[in-house]
Amino acid sequence: MESTILFARQPIFDRGLNVFAYELLCRSGQQQSACPRAQDQASSEVLLNAFSNVEIGNVVGNRRAFINFTEELLHVSPLFGSRYLVVEVLESVVANESALSALKQLRASGFTVALDDFELSADSIPLLAHADIVKLDVLALDERRLAAHVRELRPYGVQLLAEKIETYGALERCQSLGFDYFQGYFLSKPKDFSGRKMAENRAPLMRLLAEIHRPGIEIHDVEKLIQQDPILSLKLLRLINSAAFNLVRQIRSLKEAITMLGIAQIRRWATLLSLYESTDKPLELSAATLVRARMCQLLAERLSPAETDLCFTAGLFSTLDAFLDAPIKDLLSGLSLSQELVASIVEGAGTAGKILTNVIAYEEARWEDLDLSEWIDLTEGDFAVAYTDSLEWVSRSLYGTHSEDTPANHDTQESASNVLRDPA
Repeated sequence: MESTILFARQPIFDRGLNVFAYELLCRSGQQQSACPRAQDQASSEVLLNAFSNVEIGNVVGNRRAFINFTEELLHVSPLFGSRYLVVEVLESVVANESALSALKQLRASGFTVALDDFELSADSIPLLAHADIVKLDVLALDERRLAAHVRELRPYGVQLLAEKIETYGALERCQSLGFDYFQGYFLSKPKDFSGRKMAENRAPLMRLLAEIHRPGIEIHDVEKLIQQDPILSLKLLRLINSAAFNLVRQIRSLKEAITMLGIAQIRRWATLLSLYESTDKPLELSAATLVRARMCQLLAERLSPAETDLCFTAGLFSTLDAFLDAPIKDLLSGLSLSQELVASIVEGAGTAGKILTNVIAYEEARWEDLDLSEWIDLTEGDFAVAYTDSLEWVSRSLYGTHSEDTPANHDTQESASNVLRDPA
C-alpha cells in the first residue's frame, strides 16, 4: 500500500512569530489540492486521518490542531480529547439554539473553540459567548472594517487570529491592530502530510451504526459488531492508544478498548466513520480472518484463559497485510499497539504467538508444522473441533446463517479463505 496525502498542515504563529498551533486542511488523495468532497465528509476525513491513521503527536508535537467543524460534526462531539484538538467552527454554522448548545457543551468539556471567517452581524454575535478565538479574513475585510471588527470584538474577551496574511504589509498592519495570532501564505504555505490510509469494510460499519443507537445495547453486543471487521478493530485500538488519550499503559485487546471507551464514545466514533468515504474489501477476507481469530480465542480458553482477548486480537490483526496490501511488519511498526501484541503477530512470541502460528499452520493444512510439544493435553482433533466451532460462529455472526449453510471439509488442502463461502 503506497503512501498517500492525508491532509495539509499550515502553522499558526503568535506575536513573536513562534508556532502556536497548526490548521489541518483536507487534501484530495495524491493531488495537492483542496478537498472536493462535501464539507462534512472532508472534515471527518481530516479528523480520522490525524487521530487514527497517524499519531497526532507526530503531526503537531506539543501543540494543537485546528480542524474545521460543520454543524453536524458539532453534534457528534469529538472523542479525541481536548489536549490536541481546537474546534474550528465554519462560517456556515448558524447560531441557532442547537448549535449554541453544542458549543457550550464542547467548551465545558475543555475544548478550545475558534470561529472561522467571522464577520460581525446580529446573527453571528451569539456565537461569541461560546468562542475562545475568532479568525478574521484580512482579504475579505478592508482596512476600515478590519479595524472596526477588532475594536468591537475586544469587549467579548476573545483572542483574534488574522488569516490569509499574504504580504509583509498585512502582517505589520494586523500586529499594530493588536491581533494575537497570524496565519497565511506570507508566513508559511500549507505543507502536505503523507501516510498510509486505512479503509474499512462498509457492511460491518453499517451494521454497527444500525445497532449502536438501539436502546439498551450492551458492551458485549458492541464488541461482537466491531470484531467483525479487522480494520474497524485496528482503528479503535490505535485511537485509544494514541497520545490523545494520554493513557498510563497501552490497551492490548479489543474488548479492553471497547470497555474503556464505553458505548457513548463508540457511538461517536462510528458516526464519524460513517461520514468518511471508504473502499471495501471482499467479505470472504473478513470471514477468513474471523475464523482465524475465533480459533485462536477458543484454543486460548483451554491453554491460557487470561489471554483469550489478546489471542483473538492477534488473530484478527494477523491478516492486515491482505487488507492493506503491505508487509505486516511495515504495517505494525510504529503503531500504538502493545509490544506483546506486535511480537505475537510478527515473531510468534509468547503464548498468543504460538497459538497463532499453529492456527495458521492448521488452516493452511501444514500438518507437519503443528507444534503441540508444550501442550501435551492438546491434539490435532482439538484443532479440528475449534475450527468447526469457528466456522459456525462466523456463519452466525457474519452471515446470520448456521454451519450447514457453510461448507467445511477439514480433510481438504484448502485454506480457510477458500473453504468459507458466502451462502448467498
